[in-house]
Amino acid sequence: LLDDPWEQLSDVWWLVLLFWFLGRQVLDVRASCWAALLYAAFPIALSAFWFGIYANLFANGVVLLVAAALVLTWQGRLSASPLPWIPLFALLFLAHFGTVILWGPVLLVWGGLLYRRGGFVQRQRLRWLFLSGVAGLILVTVLYYSYFSDFFAGMGAALGMALDEGSGDVG
Repeated sequence: LLDDPWEQLSDVWWLVLLFWFLGRQVLDVRASCWAALLYAAFPIALSAFWFGIYANLFANGVVLLVAAALVLTWQGRLSASPLPWIPLFALLFLAHFGTVILWGPVLLVWGGLLYRRGGFVQRQRLRWLFLSGVAGLILVTVLYYSYFSDFFAGMGAALGMALDEGSGDVG
């Protein structure tokens, strides 16, 4: 399954670097080294390469880039202006549909924790980022996901019917 682990690791070096960077910005040097080491050491980090799931890898990379940019913005090193953030959040939501489902709540909880921890200026930045994220999601929904609204409606109806049939068996 694993031909050359060093070759696989060379493909994810930038993800390892982003884990280190995030740990360094949010916690300390030791935490950042542990985060990078654990990401590189556990097979789940490389398994997407083994199975050729490059869309997931791209999505994870985009999530880490957005997380790093969020930390830098919270610290005041990047601007919270919506102009660069709306396309970045749109890219995040377009990277893979699973990112909307899995990482959306994580980013909201993380943003809420930073909001609670921050001062007035940091909270103002997070408000702008949240509004930019909502605008990016609306932009992606209108320009891309709206083309699949019939599919989503059909899947929702099928799920609803399956749940109704399942509840009849219990009673």
